[in-house]
Amino acid sequence: NSQGTKSRMLNKKRSTGEYVICQEKKRSMKQSFILTAILFVACSISVAAQESRWSLKPNGGITVATLSGDEVEYLENGWGWTLGVEAEHRLSERLGLSLGIHFTKNLVNDDRRVISSDRFYYIEFYDLNMKSEYLTLPLMVNFHITKGLTAKFGVQPTLLLAVRERYKYLGYQWRVAPLVVPETPPSEDEINRFGEYRWDKGVRKQCQRLGTMIPVGLSYEWRNIQLDVRYHFALYNLLKDDKVKHIPWSEMLNSLTGKSVKPRYLQLTVGYRFNL
Repeated sequence: NSQGTKSRMLNKKRSTGEYVICQEKKRSMKQSFILTAILFVACSISVAAQESRWSLKPNGGITVATLSGDEVEYLENGWGWTLGVEAEHRLSERLGLSLGIHFTKNLVNDDRRVISSDRFYYIEFYDLNMKSEYLTLPLMVNFHITKGLTAKFGVQPTLLLAVRERYKYLGYQWRVAPLVVPETPPSEDEINRFGEYRWDKGVRKQCQRLGTMIPVGLSYEWRNIQLDVRYHFALYNLLKDDKVKHIPWSEMLNSLTGKSVKPRYLQLTVGYRFNL
């Protein structure tokens, strides 16, 4: 009996020891599995971060705009501004595609002092300008030449939101009505000034609502801050056709009627790139 008891106790110790060893092995395997899973997830996140080719860049800046065409030498550049955001997808180390949306406000100045005269009134127009508001969708092909330096070329659908023509004018009345309207400016003794006025009117209905521009440019990036310069030239005429309705008191837009006039502008923006 004593030997049987010893044998049972020995077997119990053996089973207990095997159980403890088995539990330690299971615990060790579990820890190894958890560690392996953590390492796998960390590596996956690292690889995903390395393979992430999407970025988002909000930007804003200034524009310098004009109108190009025949017999419009009197038009001068005007300052404007732009604000928008662009998303880029890197197809390779050197090549990327980007799509953006911008709100742009351009200004074109007219340096003439326009005279309108008849036998009763003499009117002098000055400070003529035209403000245009656009919504643009630049689709760009980006060639990453070196680290930080990128050349850009693309196509830009354009929606014209508003156009306003503005100017000031001085009104005079002849003291003595001339029989023939003089071709030279009158002297102060010949006219009486009766007021200074401003004219501001929307003229978008006379202009093309939809159009396409070609933007080309360069950008340089440093620590995710990107300086971008682009030149845009339109493939469409500003006015709808040669038979634009005459606008009473319009001095700038009416002078462009029948001419092939295309918008152009230079854009300088600063943005910050966020990797997605």
